[in-house]
Amino acid sequence: MLALLSMGSSAFAQGTVNVPLVKRTAGQVNEVSVVASRQGKVKIELQNNANYRDLQFDLTLPAGVTVTSAGGVVQDAAEKYTVAFNTVDATKNKVRFVVYNNGQDQEELVKFTNGIIVEIPVDVAETYTGSNPGTLSTVITSNDAAESISLDKDEPFEFTVRALLLGNVNDDAYVDATDAVAIALHDLKATPAIFVEEVGDVVEDGLVDSTDAVRIALDDLAKTPSSSKVYVEEENETEVEPE
Repeated sequence: MLALLSMGSSAFAQGTVNVPLVKRTAGQVNEVSVVASRQGKVKIELQNNANYRDLQFDLTLPAGVTVTSAGGVVQDAAEKYTVAFNTVDATKNKVRFVVYNNGQDQEELVKFTNGIIVEIPVDVAETYTGSNPGTLSTVITSNDAAESISLDKDEPFEFTVRALLLGNVNDDAYVDATDAVAIALHDLKATPAIFVEEVGDVVEDGLVDSTDAVRIALDDLAKTPSSSKVYVEEENETEVEPE
């Protein structure tokens, strides 16, 4: 791990590290969707044509979004890899991450393949609003021969961290029955084309499933009038006594 922290770029290999795409009505954008005052996740994805193992990168987050711990979920290798971090520049909210082998023999190293490598938990301030920029930079990894490889592009990889309404999985600015239906479809493995999973865990159990759909549906019914009758304010008539 120490060698990886200090090494420089010595070669370039085919491969990129980025934040996964989120589908939206306007197309696909590199974005992390979060809910103010709750915890979110920044998912780091590797797309490569070679075997990589240890990985280092710098993550710069917008003000109001902070890393909660060194813990993360390393896909398919959670028992063999450790995720550690340290602050590089507190004024810029810049944090350096290292994903490394957890004391296993070299022969047992689990290689990074395409897909999500690590999910970084972040706390989102209650006042966080809008869509603000973040960057992924100084991406360095090593190959089977322990050679340093830079996966950096000419410029840092840019993405946004966008605050959304809790439960608004279809991103239409409302939380209603249509979101409940979208979550139900997602639970049935028929996820709609527009689906923001990061804001779907309404009941806070770590899952986005039918329980969230039921909660949204019940809340939507609770704010719906029990009758379709339209109530009109009656005009106040002044009574005139006969002369």
